[in-house]
Amino acid sequence: MAKTLVDIPADKLARAQARLGTATKRETVERALDLVLEQAEQRELIMAVAAGQVSSHFTPEVLGKVRPGA
Repeated sequence: MAKTLVDIPADKLARAQARLGTATKRETVERALDLVLEQAEQRELIMAVAAGQVSSHFTPEVLGKVRPGA
């Protein structure tokens, strides 16, 4: 895993940690990246369904991301 030095505003990090319920900077950044990727997948699936396309990505796992708890 590559190490990257990034300046993150302390107030923004604290707000993100509070919202995500994370304890460390690393955990916060990783969870935030996970959320970005999940949201992108959700948007792609929604757009495909809205366009009437049948998607091979329309799996129970993907549906679980679109409908948490499903």
